[in-house]
Amino acid sequence: TDTVSTLVALKDTLSVPTNSIVKNVSGTFNLVLEISGRNRAIKRFADLKEWGHKVEMTTKDSLKYKIFFPVNAPLSDTIRHRDSLSRFFGRKVWIETK
Repeated sequence: TDTVSTLVALKDTLSVPTNSIVKNVSGTFNLVLEISGRNRAIKRFADLKEWGHKVEMTTKDSLKYKIFFPVNAPLSDTIRHRDSLSRFFGRKVWIETK
């Protein structure tokens, strides 16, 4: 008999996907550019919008206004985003998680 045609192919265990794959956990965080008074914040916000940046502004007490970039990315990328924006704007940018 022909032994080559009677051999059964074994299942390749390396090509079987495993369920233990680590997935990136996405999150939402804000990169705060500055907190300032009303006049400065409104001018800075208008300038950033005019230059094409997707910034947002909030206030809690109408004395201090917060200008920030909302980011929807894995939380492991917070430092990379912060450092990039700090270098781009030439001032300290800090992270605020939601």
